[in-house]
Amino acid sequence: MRRHKWILKHSQLLSLYKDPCRYPGLEAIHGFKQDLVRLLLTKKCNADKCRELIPVFLDYIYKLKESAVLPLITLDKTLESWSEEVARMFRFTKSNGILQGFHNKMKMISRRSYTFREWNAPLLGKSPLCLLRRVAGPGCKISDHIINELHNLCEYVLFGDKS
Repeated sequence: MRRHKWILKHSQLLSLYKDPCRYPGLEAIHGFKQDLVRLLLTKKCNADKCRELIPVFLDYIYKLKESAVLPLITLDKTLESWSEEVARMFRFTKSNGILQGFHNKMKMISRRSYTFREWNAPLLGKSPLCLLRRVAGPGCKISDHIINELHNLCEYVLFGDKS
């Protein structure tokens, strides 16, 4: 059930639909899901092809909305709220994964910084690089700009504004 239909071998397809009486409606839901996934995996289309795909996508959302199955209605709400992004995805394949990775790293550093009980105790006698490595964890590559910013922050926390 988790694999794409177009990847399954013939024997796996036969075993998937071997006993449709055991789970009534499963074949229809599985086929619908496979078609929707195939549509969502469509990328790098020209403008004319995108104009053809968007009504098909909206039709899938409408069918999900009319469903009586609660998880399908939830999927409808999710796809409807992300419909503009999905429509853009048909045409453009750029990703903001790098930005999300940096944001995740910043949140992790922020979370780890809450483990310091007193700011003055760990800051005294420690270099900013040592502190950043302690907060960021092992294996984290640190740029000179971040080291300078942390050094300035440490001086500000310890000694106040110099100006």
